Amino acid sequence: MRAVRIHEHGDESVLRTEEVDRPTPAPDEVVLAVHTAAVNPFDTYIREGIVPPEDGGLPHVLGGDAAGEIAAVGDDVVAFEPGDRAFVTGLGLDGPGTYAEYVAVPDHRVAHLPAAVPFEAGAAAAETVTTSLMALDRGGVDAGDVVLVQGAAGGVGHAAVQVAAHEGAFVVGTSSPGSMDGVRDLGVDAVVDYATEDLAAAVLDATGGRPVDVVVETHAAANVAADVGTLATGGTIAVLGEDDDITLAGPTAGLAKGKRATLAFASHMRSTEHHGEALAAAARLLRRNAVEVTVDATFPLEEAGAAQRHCLSSGGFGKTLLDVSGEGSA
Repeated sequence: MRAVRIHEHGDESVLRTEEVDRPTPAPDEVVLAVHTAAVNPFDTYIREGIVPPEDGGLPHVLGGDAAGEIAAVGDDVVAFEPGDRAFVTGLGLDGPGTYAEYVAVPDHRVAHLPAAVPFEAGAAAAETVTTSLMALDRGGVDAGDVVLVQGAAGGVGHAAVQVAAHEGAFVVGTSSPGSMDGVRDLGVDAVVDYATEDLAAAVLDATGGRPVDVVVETHAAANVAADVGTLATGGTIAVLGEDDDITLAGPTAGLAKGKRATLAFASHMRSTEHHGEALAAAARLLRRNAVEVTVDATFPLEEAGAAQRHCLSSGGFGKTLLDVSGEGSA
């Protein structure tokens, strides 16, 4: 089978499309015939060696999420059969990933994909919707809460605003000016320019004076000071990514203490034991059309480097995918 592997850490030039052996399932695994794989920033962290693979080193197949059909099941698997449509998440760190025509998946990281949901939508939703659900759970979001989603045009962000809205929150999203119309189309109650000098004032203006109960944050190191300024007393910043050390100093630290702010950390890749349940919840949302994950761009498997570069570029809206099967939409 074809797979994209790294033999050393580095930029996208280290990605190689190679012929490798097709996996066979362990007793508690399924083998997924991958139709579409998702591209995530985390894939580049593994590629660069910022987060090394945990399955014995290199060479290593990248990729965390995918959708396709079950090709084989292990002896202990009872919930899936060959031919079932499915989507998976949480791969590529402690084992081979989804940049491949076939991938072995522990049965607690897979769920059935509804027949009406295209493989592209399943691959795009696998990480974005499950991560959104995890973030909102960590934040303790209730109906009527004010939720601020930083980076609402991004892969996780544009899913999070929809999930929060579905749960009855008043949702404010931040984005660049060029993405604001797209964010509005997702059903947010208000959208704010992420580069505004006084985010707290802009958010209060957008909410009619109500401070934020929960912030969904994927770049906490850069944004935490602004996030604290938006919070209500007892508010929570659900931290999904930080990029660097998170520092609260001087007036910001005092403000955070005064507001009794909580930093609630959540890691999609470190919470894999619950992925099957989260995927099943995502499937229910997709089936009801409660959330629709936008595909920003799709690349063939052999162009994984270009796909990763696009994924990291600013100004995109939605999710970057790899067409692994070469069959296009299905």
